[in-house]
Formats: sequence, structure tokens, C-alpha cells
Amino acid sequence: PLIYLHADRLMRQGTLGWRKYLLVPGVLQTLYYTWAFLFLGDYKSKWAYSDAFHTPYVVPLETLIAAGLLVFAVVAIARMIRRYRVFLDNTQSAAREFDPTWLQRLLMAVIAGIAIFIGLELSSLILPSLNYFDLYPAQVLLTLIIAWLGFEAISKTDSVFPKMDTGSQNHSPEKITSDRDWTAEGERLKAAVLSGGWYLEPRLSIRDLADRMASNETYISRALNQGLGVSFNRFINGLRVAKAQQLIVEGGKSMIEIAHASGFNSKATFNRVFRDAAGVTPSAFKASQSR
Repeated sequence: PLIYLHADRLMRQGTLGWRKYLLVPGVLQTLYYTWAFLFLGDYKSKWAYSDAFHTPYVVPLETLIAAGLLVFAVVAIARMIRRYRVFLDNTQSAAREFDPTWLQRLLMAVIAGIAIFIGLELSSLILPSLNYFDLYPAQVLLTLIIAWLGFEAISKTDSVFPKMDTGSQNHSPEKITSDRDWTAEGERLKAAVLSGGWYLEPRLSIRDLADRMASNETYISRALNQGLGVSFNRFINGLRVAKAQQLIVEGGKSMIEIAHASGFNSKATFNRVFRDAAGVTPSAFKASQSR
């Protein structure tokens, strides 16, 4: 649940709502073990309590709850990532820079942790002869995975991710009607973006564009989706790639200079976006022009 809440706060705007109750089982478990260690007397009393109540009743229950929460977190995070990628494609020109690929690695680690956790629990049922020392390597591996999850999350704490469900806060005097000529609106929007050179700004968002057009995000989305048949991200990056191709043909600049002059923050992003849009890498395109 903590990983799920971490992802939720990075990608979604709004209150936690019911999600905060996902922490209740962990809090209760912590209180229970604290009580058991502090108030059950000496170790003989603890072992007696464990044999009579803890092992037969508490362990199966907490195992079931823990496994259920882990499965829920994996499924919920995977669905959130899919929604977030659609959101980025529709609202951010630098969508690739915010793509949560690191969160996918977290999911893979969680799945590995689930497999180890379930394996440990089943081993005690199938092979009751296994003792603490036999299970120790698997416990260490599970601990290392959990530690890696923590470091992976900490490494992203300085990154500011656009939030889903933000909506548009600006109000346009234009009334958006379904009978508008959206093809003409799309071409008008494209002409304004080219004229202003706004597509060359690396972090341009759909909200920025709406503000400059004295409109709102709904209008921009319709003009692009219905008028030009593209998402915001594809529209802006298409203009950037066209600019990069022009600069490559003209010559005189290095690839990193062309990347920056075309509105890209990094050469890696430039290469990926160029290949997706043009079907070839920038270097291959340059080579084709010299033949």
C-alpha cells in the first residue's frame, strides 16, 4: 500500500480519500506485535502464546491480508500507469521525460517480492522441517528487494510530475460548440504555434498553449483530436521533428545542437522521439540526405 500511495501522490491530484485506510492493516499489525513483545512475559510465555493462538490463527489471517494488499497494489499501480501515459500524451509535450518507467521496475520488484513471500509461507506448510536457517537466504533476498524499492522511490523525490485530474482552471470567452469546423480550428491553432515558435519550448503543456490562445484545454484538445487527428504530444513533437529535419538538411550543427534548437531537453529524448515520428534515427536520416 505504501508503494501504491507513493505512486498515487506522484501522478494524481486530489485527496487520498478511502486510500488512507489501506494503511490500517499495517498499523494494526505493528500495534499487535508491539503488544506481543512487550506484554506477554518471558520467552516461554511468548512461545506458548504463539503455539496456541498466533501461529494457527494470526499468521494465516495476516498472510491472506498481506497477499491481498500486494496483489491490489500491483493491479492498481499498473492501471494508474496506463491512465497516466494517456494523460501525458494528451497534455505534455515532454511526455517521455515524465514516463513512469521506473515505476514499472518497482512493480517487477514487487512481483518478485510476492513470489518470495508466498514461497516462504508455502514452504512452512509443505516442508515443515525447514527451520529459520534454511529460510534465511530467502528472507535476506526479500529484504534486499524492499530496500531497493525504498532507494528507487527516494531517488525520484525531487522530480515534479504533472498530476492527473487537474482540469483547466482558465475560462475562455469562446463557446465551444459541436458544429464548429474543427479542421479549420486545428489549422488555425497550428499556424499560431508555428508563428509563435512555442513548440520549441521543451516543457510546453496543453495548459500553456490554452493560456496563450486565450482559450481552454477542452478547445485545444478538440482542435487537435478532431481537427488534426493527433494528440497534443504528437502534435508538438511532430513540429519539433520537422524542425530538426530542416536543421539536419541545412547542416552546420551537431546533433546535440539540433536537439536543443528543436525543443528537446536531451539527446536521448530527441533520438527516441525522432525515430518514432520519422521511422529512422537522426543519424540515419542525416546519412540518407548525403547520398
